[in-house]
Amino acid sequence: MEHHDRQYYARILDVPLDELNTRRIENITYNLSRFLVAWNKSDSNFSRYKTTWINALYNSPDRAITEAIDHIIQQPSQFPPSLGEIMDVVKQRVKTLGLG
Repeated sequence: MEHHDRQYYARILDVPLDELNTRRIENITYNLSRFLVAWNKSDSNFSRYKTTWINALYNSPDRAITEAIDHIIQQPSQFPPSLGEIMDVVKQRVKTLGLG
C-alpha cells in the first residue's frame, strides 16, 4: 500500500499511521472484491464501497470477515445483503470463532 493511501486510511480511521493495520485493509478490500464479483457488480461499485467497508469492518478480525463473506456468498438470495446485514454475520463469526 502506498504511503499516501496509508495516510488517508489512518486519517479516516482515526488511527496513528504507525499503528495502521494495512494487512486488515487489504483483507477487507479482497473480501469486498469477492462480494462484488458474487453479486455481479461493476468496478465502479468497488471504489464507491471501499472506504465505507474499511470504516465499518476495520476493527473486526480478518478471519471473521473472510468467513462471513464466504457464508454470505454461499447463501441463495435475489439481492445482495446490506452492510448492516454483513456486519451482523461478521459479529456472529467473531462469537462462533471465540475472537471477541
